[in-house]
Amino acid sequence: MYAWFTGILLSGLFWFRTFVFFAATWAVIFATSTVLGASAAFEYEDGYAWTTPVFAKADARGLPGESPDYWNLVNRSPDEERTKPAPWLLSWALRLAGFRVELIAERGREGSEALLARRMPPAAEFHLIKAEERAELLKKKDYTLYFAVSDEQVALARRFDITPVRVLKNPKSRFKAPQTPGKYGEKTLPLSRL
Repeated sequence: MYAWFTGILLSGLFWFRTFVFFAATWAVIFATSTVLGASAAFEYEDGYAWTTPVFAKADARGLPGESPDYWNLVNRSPDEERTKPAPWLLSWALRLAGFRVELIAERGREGSEALLARRMPPAAEFHLIKAEERAELLKKKDYTLYFAVSDEQVALARRFDITPVRVLKNPKSRFKAPQTPGKYGEKTLPLSRL
C-alpha cells in the first residue's frame, strides 16, 4: 500500500514539475516577445488564404477590376476562400508566443466588414492597402517577421531589415507574380502550398 501511494505521489510530482517547467518557459518567451514588441505580418492573398476562387467569381461576373463593385463582391465572399493550414497554425503559435499578428491584402475597403470580422482572431489588425502603400506600411510597422509570397515582397522585407519567410502559393493561383523560393536567402514555411 505504501509503495503504491509513493508511486502515485512521485508520478503526480513529475507531471506537476513538467507543467511548471513548460509554463515558466512559455511565460519567459511571451514576456520577452511582448516587451520587445515582436510582430509578424502575413500576406493574405495566397499566403494566409487561398483566395483565387473569390477573384475568379468576380472576374466571371465581368465587373471592372479595382471598381467598388468588384471589391464589394470579393470582400463579401469570405466563405469561398480557404484558410491555408500551415500559416494559420503558425499565426496562432506566434500569437501565443507574444507576437502581434497582422494580415496584409491588396484590396479595396468596400464590403470588407465581414472579412475583417472573420479574420481578426488571430490577427490584431487587417490592412487593406494598394500595392504602392506596401513599402510605407512595412517601414512604419517595422515587423519582426514578414510571411511573403512573391519575390518582390521578400525583397521589400529585406530592404527594411525585416526577416522574410516564404509562403508558397498554390500552383493554380491566379496571381502570377514571380516566386523563386530561397532566391534572397529566406526560409520557406513547410507545407504552405496546401
